[in-house]
Amino acid sequence: MGKYLVPGLLTLLASSSAAAGLFTHGASVQDLDGIHRMAVHVRMGDTFHAIFIGTTVFNNKAFDAPVPQWAMDHYVSDQVVEIMKLRGRFPAEPLAVADLDLPALYQKSGAILASKEVVGTLLAQARQQGADALLVVEMAPASENAPFYKAGFGLMRRSAFGLTTGCAYAQFTVALFRVDSGKRLAGQWAQPCVNAAEKFTQKASWDQYSAEEQAALEAADKHEVMGKLTLAMQDFKLMKDMPP
Repeated sequence: MGKYLVPGLLTLLASSSAAAGLFTHGASVQDLDGIHRMAVHVRMGDTFHAIFIGTTVFNNKAFDAPVPQWAMDHYVSDQVVEIMKLRGRFPAEPLAVADLDLPALYQKSGAILASKEVVGTLLAQARQQGADALLVVEMAPASENAPFYKAGFGLMRRSAFGLTTGCAYAQFTVALFRVDSGKRLAGQWAQPCVNAAEKFTQKASWDQYSAEEQAALEAADKHEVMGKLTLAMQDFKLMKDMPP
């Protein structure tokens, strides 16, 4: 499975500048005492959001495109499992959700991380499969700090007065829980990119991008998600080679 790791991902772990844009409530090594297995649940969705911001609101454009073939949730979950296998303080495994009605859970107010009921359901499932901790990754809606972004991932471009910036973006929240107490040990909101160098052109719809461009956007979005998530895992002290 290691061959599927995002290229350059481990390099990101050593880059302090890459941590910009992360709002964190970290964990200590002592918080992890007694944890021997971790379950992972990811809800990033399967929709690509293209957002183009112009000089005025009349120049703003956007479209959404379903990309279930990217299998983003499974991809991110598998990457976390692989990273924990290579560098983690304990092994990780995907949360077994076959017996859960996820669509119904996701419809509940505040789901996932702002709903005690939904978190409680996931913790109960983690406990049933023998996990001591639960890591949840959930797409985050727009905020005051990032009002134009949609929850999940996609492409953002800003054009004003002849200057254009753009980047593949990911906006999500990640939280770590103890299964025995239900305590949230750590949490982090991954702020999307703001002023990165322009890499992708603006087009009116998803099908106007070539197969090569679509593949490049997929790779860029997955790299963005995993880069920020790996830094969060580092802040959560999940890596055995990180200082306490």
